[in-house]
Amino acid sequence: MTYSIRDFENDTPPRIFGTETEYTTRIDGRLVVLELPYLLGTHATRITTDEKGFWLTTNGALIYVDYGGVVEYATPECSSPLEAAIHEKAGEHIIRGAVEVAANHTRDESNLFLHRRTGMVAVPSNSSPNEQALSIPTSTANHENYFAPAITDQGDNNHHRLHQLRGYLSTRGVWAGSGIVDTDGFHTTQKKDAIKFTSPKQDFVTHGDKAPFYHKLDNGTSRLEIRLGDGNMSPWVTTQKLGLTSLVLRMIEHGRFPDSLVFSKATAQNAFVNATHVGDYGIRYEIERRQSPSITATEHQRRIAIAALDFANHHPSVPQQEVQAAENVIALCDDIDLFDGTRASLGFVADRLDWAAKLDGIFAVSTLADVHTGNLDAVRRDLMWETLHLPNRRRVRFEKHALHLLGIEADAVDRAMTTAPETRARWRAQMLSGDDSTAITWSKVGIGSKYIKSMPSPYGRDRIIT
Repeated sequence: MTYSIRDFENDTPPRIFGTETEYTTRIDGRLVVLELPYLLGTHATRITTDEKGFWLTTNGALIYVDYGGVVEYATPECSSPLEAAIHEKAGEHIIRGAVEVAANHTRDESNLFLHRRTGMVAVPSNSSPNEQALSIPTSTANHENYFAPAITDQGDNNHHRLHQLRGYLSTRGVWAGSGIVDTDGFHTTQKKDAIKFTSPKQDFVTHGDKAPFYHKLDNGTSRLEIRLGDGNMSPWVTTQKLGLTSLVLRMIEHGRFPDSLVFSKATAQNAFVNATHVGDYGIRYEIERRQSPSITATEHQRRIAIAALDFANHHPSVPQQEVQAAENVIALCDDIDLFDGTRASLGFVADRLDWAAKLDGIFAVSTLADVHTGNLDAVRRDLMWETLHLPNRRRVRFEKHALHLLGIEADAVDRAMTTAPETRARWRAQMLSGDDSTAITWSKVGIGSKYIKSMPSPYGRDRIIT
């Protein structure tokens, strides 16, 4: 079975979630993915022979080489925010293991390099201020996917609904961002220069056009891809991010998103770039609105989360993880407001939020006034947070605490490396366990170029079409 636009507009059915994460290595990504059989044994099956080298793992994920030679891990279709967060972290472990094996085979220790990062900025080197040691401002290396047919449908309500979604996403980085040292200081989101809300093109545009979201079609089933979020090291933050966003989508689907919290494209762009900047007194930037009083990013997110809770109170079938996410975000916004720019006050959120934990580490070598790309000590601390091949005790403690907050053990991530969710992912993994299966899309499995079985629904309970 699956759920229709009308189901989402009139009820609150379960949603399907997924994420995509890119990893940068010093070894050609094509060589990294070739190590998957050494790492996973029979739990990895190569499904194409082209240069992208698509591999399917028995947990239902896809691993392949994307543009620029980066290795990308796409989680299987997951039935809850928590399940998706666990599978994203499982993917990180799989890719790290493959890189370690590949580096060992090259017998060159310098090849042991793995970086998981969402965005880059231009960093002048010490030798010449005009040189740029890092200059990749358009990286969009983490995407979220939601089954949301009432949003992705190209009907009359589409433009208005995307308009509402845009405003929410423009300030979400105040708590969901991974943080970055930039030329003008520290920002809580890494993608402020990578996404353009004011693009004159249509709302859903082609991949690579810097749009905040777009949709994909696979065998007639569409999915909403949100592209402006950062890749979080904390599975707790990922769970809250997916959970609250799903609940916000439900408000939009039911026509219940508050009009007072909708932003124009220009206001959304301003908020995304400026309202997540950490200033001398914390995060206090006032977002100016044409017909309403100015508002901070935390107040905007708090009001949205409160409205989402009110919606959930009128719809008891809303999944509990989404309700919990709204409650947690309200508490986070309250705690972020206690941050006044000092390291002591950062402790209110540094145990939970990626950007705060990263900034806490930077504060060990710099004051806030010195946190900018001209300070290479601050830049190094920034980059170390997502450099996975190097030991980082601070990050290990942070991730363990995230699992504790979620109430799960570390072995849940280990199990997710080889076990598919009970969605279409499990069907796909089972179908490809045979040696004769060599072709795949998310919904079709076959031999060679001839598809023989199809399951359009991401829920995985459709009648199989042969």
